[in-house]
Amino acid sequence: MKKYTKIILSLAIIYSLGLACSQPEPECITPSELGIKAINPNGESELALLMRAMFEETKQIRQQINQGETIKTQLCQEQMLTAEATEPEKAASDLYKAYASTYLQTVEHLKSADPEHQLELYNNLVDNCMTCHKAMCPGPVAKIKKLL
Repeated sequence: MKKYTKIILSLAIIYSLGLACSQPEPECITPSELGIKAINPNGESELALLMRAMFEETKQIRQQINQGETIKTQLCQEQMLTAEATEPEKAASDLYKAYASTYLQTVEHLKSADPEHQLELYNNLVDNCMTCHKAMCPGPVAKIKKLL
């Protein structure tokens, strides 16, 4: 399993570097610019806020697919690789980085997909969320199921 994770991570990094070198970085917004606010009285990490914003944006992506619109994202989802986490050791792990890179790749594929493939890629995107959260942070799994 560890060898498999290293292979996935290596491929994800190579792919991400290729994207970074070949495309200008698009304008994106932060969770606070989307109106996402902390709901925990003790505060929330940057990653927790970003994940809540990602949930909202994923709901919008589903609406875009259902309405036959071009898929557009606004959120700086790449920050999931650098945002301060509630449990920093988990976000620093190779496993988390592999899941995050796979998620980001799926988003990019979804944005450029033909309409007949969008729903399948959307379901893969949600599956990516479920798989990661089952392994890393199971609390939001019930909420993520609502995206299907």
